[in-house]
Amino acid sequence: MRVLEYLDDAAVPYNLNPYLVRGLDYYTKTVFEFFSEENQAGVRKRKPWAAGGRYDNLVETLGGRPTPSCGVALGVERLILKIKENNVLVPPLTVPDIFLAQLGRTS
Repeated sequence: MRVLEYLDDAAVPYNLNPYLVRGLDYYTKTVFEFFSEENQAGVRKRKPWAAGGRYDNLVETLGGRPTPSCGVALGVERLILKIKENNVLVPPLTVPDIFLAQLGRTS
């Protein structure tokens, strides 16, 4: 199955843009961006907060075995700003009451 068929089956909305280019030449086939659209002074602006794609030849180019790969990077600062703008409640960090660590041999 191809990427768009998976998106269709999962009812994930998307915009197909054959001109989308990531700035690095090691990407192969699919690239993608997640973005929000905002109005600023009556002008719609697209602000990406995550992007990535496939880079099937990268590991081999760096001397490794052929390894089909994909990845994504998040703009953490932009994500935090969106969380604050939308008043998203972030659950408190839970800390375990007990932490066990194995020291020495297990046999």
